[in-house]
Amino acid sequence: MEVVTPAGVSSVEPRVAKLGFFARVAANPARDWVLLFLAIQCLVDLDGHINTHSRWATMVAMAEDHSFRIDKYKEQTIDWSQTPDGYYYSNKAPGPALLGYPLFYLMDKISTHGAKSREERDQKRLEDRRTVLHALSVATQAIPYGLIVFLLIAALQRMGLPTRALHVAALALLFGNTGSLFMNTYFGHGMATMFVAALLLAWHKNRPLLVGLFFGLATLCDYSSALLLLPLLWFLWRRPGTRLRCFGRFLLGGVAPAAAFAAYHKHCFGSPFSLANKFQNPAFVDVAKDVPNLWGVLRLIPRPGVVADLLWSTQRGLLYTQPWVLLCLLIVPFLFWRKSGWLPEQRAFVKWTSVVATLGLILLLGMNASFGGWHGGATPGPRYLSIAFPALALAMTGIYIRVGEFWRQALLVTLVVSVVLFVLVYSTDELLAQPDDPLLPFYFNLLLGGRGKNLSRCLFVVLGFAWAGWRAFHHVRREEGGC
Repeated sequence: MEVVTPAGVSSVEPRVAKLGFFARVAANPARDWVLLFLAIQCLVDLDGHINTHSRWATMVAMAEDHSFRIDKYKEQTIDWSQTPDGYYYSNKAPGPALLGYPLFYLMDKISTHGAKSREERDQKRLEDRRTVLHALSVATQAIPYGLIVFLLIAALQRMGLPTRALHVAALALLFGNTGSLFMNTYFGHGMATMFVAALLLAWHKNRPLLVGLFFGLATLCDYSSALLLLPLLWFLWRRPGTRLRCFGRFLLGGVAPAAAFAAYHKHCFGSPFSLANKFQNPAFVDVAKDVPNLWGVLRLIPRPGVVADLLWSTQRGLLYTQPWVLLCLLIVPFLFWRKSGWLPEQRAFVKWTSVVATLGLILLLGMNASFGGWHGGATPGPRYLSIAFPALALAMTGIYIRVGEFWRQALLVTLVVSVVLFVLVYSTDELLAQPDDPLLPFYFNLLLGGRGKNLSRCLFVVLGFAWAGWRAFHHVRREEGGC
């Protein structure tokens, strides 16, 4: 029997609940998009250069010297910190190196098998470095993220949200945000985005223990993830009657990541709260001494001009990289006062995801605008804002069903802009655009200057989208037509 929501949307929950496991997988709107995403991630290898080499150096030092010191490998990257005792360490958050090390160790043993000296082992490591980092990225970021997106869309499907909105959410999560661009490289932003998506799924499932665990792991991978603590604590406090129990479980879930965070920073930098930025490579100490700052890399007062650049500049602005984000932020405030027209669960879901995304994005903008190197160096977008986008992509499902046809078309068009950027990036061998390069012209020039190689890869990616889009079109027609 069909269940109709107040918004006139057919609920698929009773029908989906009766299906077997494989039938539910087949009925999930994200299925084909996830398959396309994983195929692209496996077949395309983007080089992350010196940023990813910093974490590679840490893992090699762990395998060779049983140490976090990268003194023997600091020439492979400029992303290092030097402590007062003269030792060198990666200047990155330690999560990806710590979590990826078991798989790296296995691949390293295979790579260096038969080498008798350290020099021979290091030479083989350099030869296989790009392949090893790509395999790590796919195994620890892309595959888990694809699974999490699949489960998130399944959860939204059970809430009775329309099929077309679920396809839109899948596109935004997998192809339409800066975080998804980094799933192919070991920058750390991809892994942090993956854990934030897992956090959102755990929150929806009412699992505060897992929320705490995934929040801690996200912070271990990207320090800026700690800024999400404010909206998370606000929502925990708003839970009537169970707030203390939820808060306790949240803290318990974060114990292991917090212990790893404290132990690593105590061992390397002398204090559990002493970050690598304090001992940054002098090349990155770029804030003028007469400006109030922290460690010469972080201003105490954000710069309004940088906020404007992050919002609409051609180099890093949201307007050119993911304009659907700005459109969602514009629409959201006009929806909450309207309580009628959708199910309470749907309204609550859109409310908490959009609040987490909005508060998180505001805090991240402030932090990003305080960096001396606010642009993030060579990057395909505003990478320091990446972790805020999954929550807004989920909120967009509810926004999509509550707005008129004009705004739905606007959401689709702005999302297509982001997908085009994804296609351009993954059609080339070069992930990283320099700070002064307008992103879209930069990748278009790379695409056309690749002597056929880039164009053939672009054709492969576009055909993949055509296949998944055609199947999505028929899926929507079948579901909405009741066939």
